[in-house]
Parts: sequence; structure tokens; C-alpha cells
Amino acid sequence: MLEADGPVAREDDAVALVEIARSPVSGYLQVLGARLDSEGIPSHIVNENCNRMGAPFADVAGGARLMVDSRLAVAAREIVDLLDRGAFALRDGEPVG
Repeated sequence: MLEADGPVAREDDAVALVEIARSPVSGYLQVLGARLDSEGIPSHIVNENCNRMGAPFADVAGGARLMVDSRLAVAAREIVDLLDRGAFALRDGEPVG
């Protein structure tokens, strides 16, 4: 087998992805993913374009899913919970920046 230049993936480097959020609206998952990325947690959206086929197809497909490395799932779920509770929302009169 030929090896490419650079690091070679090995079996012990495998990443197990787990679902931490699901939504028929991929924009919501994009916001969650952007926040996770800013916290150093890479994410991936599966079935991101399922809603383009229409609501019935998105429902059958189960919507889009936000996936993260299983080793980072606990931290990712905590951040998603904080976002859902509005912990990062700006309040009126609060300085930005």
C-alpha cells in the first residue's frame, strides 16, 4: 500500500461521532456549530440539506444532525444547553466587544 506524504491515519486515531443536536432547520445547527468551533470543539452537520426537499422529506429523514467527537460530547452538550437557555444572549444596554 502506498502512503501519502504527511501523517498516516491509524486505527487508534479513529473518531467516533455522536449526535448532540437534531433539527429540521439546519441554520439552528449552524449557529450551534459555530459556537462549538469557537470553543475549540469541531463539529459536523449531517443531512444539512434535507429540508431543501420540503418539510415532509425532512421529517422522514429525521432532520439535520449536529455531530461531534465522542470524547468532546459532554462539553459540547453543556455549551448547547447554555445556548438554548440564552446564557450567551446580549441584554439591552450591555456593551458589545
